[in-house]
Amino acid sequence: MAASYVAATLLKFIALCIFASGFLLTRRESDAIGARVATADGGAIVDKVVVLIIDGARYDWSLDDASLEGNRPAGRKQLTLPTVRRYGSTCVDADGKRRRSGEDKGRGKVFKFIADAPTTTQQRLKGLLTGGLPTFIDVSASFGGTSLREDNVVSQLHRAGKRMAISGDDTWAELFDVNATFGVEAAMYPSFDVKDTETVDAGVRYRMNEALARPQDWDVLIGHMLGADHVGHTHGATTDAMRTKLAQNDVDIENIIDAMRSDERFENSLLLVFGDHGMTDNGDHGGGTAEEVESFLLAYHPWAKHDVSCTAEDEILPQIDFAPTLATLLGVPIPHGNLGRVNQQILSLGHAKDVDRVHAEYLYALHENSEQIWNYISTYGDGKHGPFSSGDMLHLGELMKISRANRLLDSDEFVVEFMDDTAATARAKWAQFGLVRMTLGFIALVGSLVVHAVLAYNVGVRDVKGGVVDIGAVVGVGMVVLVSLSRLSNSFIIAERDVMQFFFATFVTISTCWTLRRKTCSETRILGDAGKALFANAILSALGASWVKSDATNVKSLTGALALLSAYSIIGVSFVELRKNMFERYNGRARAFDCASLAWLFAALRSVAVTMFDSYGIWLARLVYVFSASGIIAHALNQTNYAGKSVALPSVSHVVHGPEFFLVSMAPTIAMLAGPISGVIYVASAYALLRGLKGVVTEPKRSVGTETALATGMWLASSVLFFGGGHACSFDGLHFAAAYTGFEKFHFYIMGFLLGFETWSSEIMLAASIPIFARAISTHRESTEATSTRLALKISLFRAIAVTFSTLCAALHRRHLMVWAIFAPKFVFESIGSSVADACALLSIALNFWIPRRLRARASKRD
Repeated sequence: MAASYVAATLLKFIALCIFASGFLLTRRESDAIGARVATADGGAIVDKVVVLIIDGARYDWSLDDASLEGNRPAGRKQLTLPTVRRYGSTCVDADGKRRRSGEDKGRGKVFKFIADAPTTTQQRLKGLLTGGLPTFIDVSASFGGTSLREDNVVSQLHRAGKRMAISGDDTWAELFDVNATFGVEAAMYPSFDVKDTETVDAGVRYRMNEALARPQDWDVLIGHMLGADHVGHTHGATTDAMRTKLAQNDVDIENIIDAMRSDERFENSLLLVFGDHGMTDNGDHGGGTAEEVESFLLAYHPWAKHDVSCTAEDEILPQIDFAPTLATLLGVPIPHGNLGRVNQQILSLGHAKDVDRVHAEYLYALHENSEQIWNYISTYGDGKHGPFSSGDMLHLGELMKISRANRLLDSDEFVVEFMDDTAATARAKWAQFGLVRMTLGFIALVGSLVVHAVLAYNVGVRDVKGGVVDIGAVVGVGMVVLVSLSRLSNSFIIAERDVMQFFFATFVTISTCWTLRRKTCSETRILGDAGKALFANAILSALGASWVKSDATNVKSLTGALALLSAYSIIGVSFVELRKNMFERYNGRARAFDCASLAWLFAALRSVAVTMFDSYGIWLARLVYVFSASGIIAHALNQTNYAGKSVALPSVSHVVHGPEFFLVSMAPTIAMLAGPISGVIYVASAYALLRGLKGVVTEPKRSVGTETALATGMWLASSVLFFGGGHACSFDGLHFAAAYTGFEKFHFYIMGFLLGFETWSSEIMLAASIPIFARAISTHRESTEATSTRLALKISLFRAIAVTFSTLCAALHRRHLMVWAIFAPKFVFESIGSSVADACALLSIALNFWIPRRLRARASKRD
């Protein structure tokens, strides 16, 4: 049986890997190098460009409070970069009125800078520098890094002999050989330590101030600040810490502008300040929401005196337009793979000296830009495996002919239509998919689903034969099917947290009514258990909807400290009672339980340190890890010693207490990673949810389908716990700050483990609970292992049904507009979550049954 279970799990995992290898493909990168310079004389429009990137900068930070007319909450009104709007308003409205008067020199304009999802830093840098549309799989490179082999504006500048200096985010060092490419100066700083909000910004501030004092040494100066992004990841985007950071960055922008305005050597220079992406209110990014894809770009010429037009609302500037615009400003060829178009307003700002040439230069640049794009898509689309259909190429070819025929007209209408249609077509059909591998993977996944079903319903002691069918099983299976089918809808995926919590509440209510109707146990007990489950579900719903960062809440009051200590004290009192009533009679286990109690103590002390004293509690967190692990190890050693003796099978209590010890020992670590305040609420709610579900479904007198009802209930509960922990099926749902709990420096494997542990803690708790739930519906000790195995297989089956539909959805919607923003992340999270859950369930059953049985068998042979 063990071999069959492991084989079924491996089959599902391999099937998902095969499908993913065909689905998560990048677009084909070209080795070609762009050769078309988009200026009429082949020279540069400006002598120097200063680029300041404020990582994670949201668009609404560029808005002044007056322009919002009270729409922004009071707490958010100081979350701005006023310098951006002040210098970005030195332009003229449509009625000829200058927005900011009194400026003898210096003109600027603010754009709404729009990124393409997913919004991870390295992927955004690739898009900015190449003018292309990186696809979803490139997200993996944001955490490991690969060089940028495709033609890009930095490589073009290097080939043209432009001198470049850079400082900031070391992601650039993963894309380029910075010492060779940025010959003037390169000072890169670690980017993964999200709790360090000052080092990178301080380094960039120092390096840029030095470089601005000697502009004769460089042509392009780049600074990439990470402070705001790190504050977002650690504290959230709406906190006092973010307000302080934005005030610093605002001064940074002001100082750069003052330096350029006061030095005549910058009289033909341009400043570009922007964010590579935005962030959610929680401070995360990676998805495709408006908060994540919308940033700002300030284009400012410190010595210009001619007027630049403004509109009532900021002009939208797609990020792919950055590369061709910067290349044109500096007189180098546009990158070969670019799909963006030169921006007229930024070119106008660059023409500070010869304003009369602006329109003619813009039209020339636009047509050269269109020729570059046509050359690229013609090359990319060659052959039957190209992403563009013959109909697409025919349509775009006709538009290109019209654009060329009207090149001499004083209008950009036809060329813009061609470029916009090309970009839209590329967004819809950019990625190439391995349809053979996707098909084979899906077939194998369906096969693994069948194997799971056969094993779950044909192994060992079957569900009760005859009798009344458990209505919870019917309702539960119906919910599994309904939820799985709903994955075909992007609206469902967005609202999945609320839907799953509603389904769980419905399941508990129906199961409670069914149990009461059968009158097999006390009504008071059943209603009490149902109340626990429903109350915990409501708490988790509110907690998930209002989740805050681990270290975002600074209580700094005696009341807050007392509240925290009271919460942990209740847990401590409960532990004392459990120790007296359940564990003291089992030799050796009290010591393991004491380790868990110490872990809870240090978790409580760390929560007070974080919330009251702004401390990270590094050593307190490490002590929590040590005592949590010690509790598990102490109990495992005791179990091993017991199993290694040739004695009769242990009592029923031993089967239950093993998983309970694991949960009790790991709970303080889960609570600590989940947050100093919300963590203890999350763990307590998880306990109440699972305890209530167990009481409602595991009635003394089993009926047909009890195991199925319990399996569906546990599957629903795992989803409720996942979303109740503030997670989501998108990269902005990852709690990166949790990975740094107990550590000051970045350690890839440790951080990866902690992030995964926190993200999938719901699956870990569910897997550890399987033997406990199985024991509740088993009639004798010998059947507990078989019941646990069948229960785990049924849960795995229902999870496999859901992930199969997520896979089907990803395949069907592979050309959907929202595929990389919604459907692909859902597939990735569902696949990883399913694999983690299966592995944890296997480990739980192995540690509680398979390994002890083998040890006892060996002991018997020795005797």
